[in-house]
Amino acid sequence: MGGPIAERVRVVKFVRGFPEWIEADATVFAREWQDLVRLAPIRHLDVVHAKTADALTALFACPALAQIITLSFNVIGPRFGPPDGTLVTPLVESPHLGKLRVLDLRCCPLTSDQKARIAHATNMPALECLQVDDLTESVGMDYDGSIQTVYPSEELAAFETQYGKARALHYTERTERTVTRDYF
Repeated sequence: MGGPIAERVRVVKFVRGFPEWIEADATVFAREWQDLVRLAPIRHLDVVHAKTADALTALFACPALAQIITLSFNVIGPRFGPPDGTLVTPLVESPHLGKLRVLDLRCCPLTSDQKARIAHATNMPALECLQVDDLTESVGMDYDGSIQTVYPSEELAAFETQYGKARALHYTERTERTVTRDYF
């Protein structure tokens, strides 16, 4: 299911009846982006096989990223691992991430300096949720699921003491709900 786009990507998910969510190989997306966006209103992209500098450079140079609001490199499994710090420079220098609201880099081995560079990047002005390992907020919820308290983890507090507060790392605090890709 998913029509012609399903033949070019690994997974197609429907949002509000449209094939808006895809899981795609980084090189395939960078090479075939014009056909892919013609076939579907892609707004959410899960990237796999993005381990090489060439694949990451081509991906972040891709104009189709201008319509993406959720970008994830958190697809893990035995056949593909998440990228490492090689993704930082092409990510923070990409001119196509102006609409990006959610960036999931969990399971990507990044140093604190690399996380700070991403968290404070100016090329993602709409970014409201940056998910990286070890920098989470703790949420206290009431019996009905409403959020009562939000406070940074010790790791997040130490990170922001060293690098400054990063708005996108406080997504629960601002939206009064846990922001995950399933909400979009």
